[in-house]
Amino acid sequence: MTVEKKNSSEHRDNAATEIVSSKKTTDSTPSSSSNKEEESTRIVPSLSKKAQAVSTDEATVFVSSSNPPSQGSSSKKSSSPPSYSKKSTAQKPIAQQAHGARMADVHNPETSSAKGASSDYTEYVASTDSTSNSKGFQAARDLAQKAMNVKGKMLKKRFVLERVLGRGGMGVVYKAKDLRKVEAEDRNPYVAAKVLGRSFKDHPDAFKALQKETAISQTLAHPNIVTVHDFDRDGNTIYMTMELLEGTPLDKVLKEHKGVGLGKKQALHLFTDMCAALAYAHKRDLIHSDFKPGNVFVTVDNAAKVLDFGIARAASVGSKTAIADGQGAGSTQGGNDFDPGSLGALTPGYASLEMFQGETPCFSDDVYALACVLYEMLCGEHPYDKTPANKAIEEGLKPKRPDGLTNREWKALTKGLALKREDRWKSTEQFMYHLLPRRRSPWVRGIAATTFVAIGLAAWFGYESYQAELSVANTIAEKLDVANQCFEQGNYQCAIDNSLVVKNLAPNDSNAKALYDKSIEGLKDQQFTKAIDDLRAGMRSCFTSGDYDCASVRARELLDQLSEDAEAQQRLAEIEQIKQSQKVTTVIAQAQKCLDNQDLECATLFLDEAKAIDSAHPSVEALSQALMSRKEILAEQASERSAKISALMSSAKNCQRQQDYGCVIAKADQILAIDDVNTEAVSIKQQAILAKQQANADERTVRKILTQAQACLDRRNYSCAIAKSESALDIVPKHPSALRLRKKAEDAQAALKKSIMIN
Repeated sequence: MTVEKKNSSEHRDNAATEIVSSKKTTDSTPSSSSNKEEESTRIVPSLSKKAQAVSTDEATVFVSSSNPPSQGSSSKKSSSPPSYSKKSTAQKPIAQQAHGARMADVHNPETSSAKGASSDYTEYVASTDSTSNSKGFQAARDLAQKAMNVKGKMLKKRFVLERVLGRGGMGVVYKAKDLRKVEAEDRNPYVAAKVLGRSFKDHPDAFKALQKETAISQTLAHPNIVTVHDFDRDGNTIYMTMELLEGTPLDKVLKEHKGVGLGKKQALHLFTDMCAALAYAHKRDLIHSDFKPGNVFVTVDNAAKVLDFGIARAASVGSKTAIADGQGAGSTQGGNDFDPGSLGALTPGYASLEMFQGETPCFSDDVYALACVLYEMLCGEHPYDKTPANKAIEEGLKPKRPDGLTNREWKALTKGLALKREDRWKSTEQFMYHLLPRRRSPWVRGIAATTFVAIGLAAWFGYESYQAELSVANTIAEKLDVANQCFEQGNYQCAIDNSLVVKNLAPNDSNAKALYDKSIEGLKDQQFTKAIDDLRAGMRSCFTSGDYDCASVRARELLDQLSEDAEAQQRLAEIEQIKQSQKVTTVIAQAQKCLDNQDLECATLFLDEAKAIDSAHPSVEALSQALMSRKEILAEQASERSAKISALMSSAKNCQRQQDYGCVIAKADQILAIDDVNTEAVSIKQQAILAKQQANADERTVRKILTQAQACLDRRNYSCAIAKSESALDIVPKHPSALRLRKKAEDAQAALKKSIMIN
């Protein structure tokens, strides 16, 4: 099936929709150079089995009638809609559409007013051929007719929107039914349609933004990245289509596990998938720039899929804007240099400090967001409580260590959460290498990955100046020879540098590729061995110097890498024995310190712990006697303080009943001078302060009302003066001034009434 778009805007609404299934394509595919631009809009979907069965002599053409009525029939109303019929392909050119032939074409405005409401859309009418009479065709026709009666229900006369799936930084995602799949009787006719949001679609670059996201996503063919099909516009509506995922967005999963997290095993499982997706994008010089739980989907088979590369940036060296320059894996077709990030769609809680500062986009921006998401999966809460990075660094916020993490894991996660770029992991590979168990993870010993890329780039740029002096062939041979020598000598970094130059010059050189891969593995093993040796040396040094805590930490880190290491296990056992022999003395010292600070509860706890170790120890008995004596003294002092506090509290309550709030505050302060954490004193003082403030406020209000009442009295408006006085008395009952003013007004009013009666 070949589908082509007519570029004439004059006939866009009146163009007939023709779907052609034929083995002969020469009639419908332009071949002249004048049609090159039009060819770029063609989409040639695969034929269905039924379409492939059509004979070569005659093609099934669905034609929507769009001829205007003749003058002789212009006054007549027609209730019959346009129909589809079987025609020869030679009768007229085929109208082709950019997004595939439409199930129902846009109606002709010149004819719809004359024909009436029933002709406002193109209706599917079955022809005599088997294709148009198929069950799929009829189902598609019914869905098209129903959808066109509801505004905003259908896109491009092909995608029927059913329900909202979610809302992202740039738009709304719908579950949509693809009528082309319905016609083909596909068992799964659903796709996801992302429609650009109202706040973005009016932007002059909105169409470029969605096109950029589509182009970027189409280059990312990875099981942990959502598959994007295409993008288009329908009038003012800009949209793109992608695979429909079954499962739950990660942000919803986290809401359901708020405060508790997903568990370490599940968190690290999903983290591995996210790392794989971001690493894949990074290797293609793409930075997501808006990674967050809302842009991760957990499928029904428990896999994480990353989506919404709407403001993804191309990584560039030395570029302040880091906008794609139309070249490389990160660019869009045609050299479009539009930067979707300029639309401002980022999420403050997951944006790095450098993104707020307008720095050049970097892979570590995604590392920061990924670390925040991992922390949420582990703890059920954001490491900085959703505080933007620029505010978090001003406030000196520090994330709390999650339960269940080893020292190595926490150290790796902390570095991923670093607010400053220079303190953060440079890549997701580094992050994963240091976080996950290296003997179990497929990313084991992956810290070298970033080093390889950085040094490889340095080798390549260094080579550019050398290229002018030697021919490419000689350089390839020389570099490959050096790489082999370095490999034989165990200098794997040198082998990587030189083989990478060869790979860049001759991408198909199998020797260079094999040597490069072997060198990477060799360097990984070499670095892993060195890391183990360093841990072992550190453990021995700490043990020899008597720093048993340090030795214990190093031994456990060593066992994290080699779980069966005999020396590390032996050192841990020896350390446990040494600590056990020192424990009684240490605990007694802590108990004595508590006793000196008059913290008897603390001293008792440590004394009980010492008794459990060795109750016959002389220090235990001595401390028991000292503790008993101190308890007796403190009990007597506490009794005296309690009596004094009780007397002061009684006086404070008496002052409170008399509404003498200054007295209440003074008594409470005396109590707090004795016991600064006395909750009753704090409470009664706070009540007095509030009551005093309220009384002062009431007094100001009463004075204002009485001023108004006096003005009424001066004008001999005695009813007004009485009402105002009573309003003041409602606020402060028995207020002397209010009582006097009301009495004065009442007397004057009574005198006035009496004089009227006499007259």
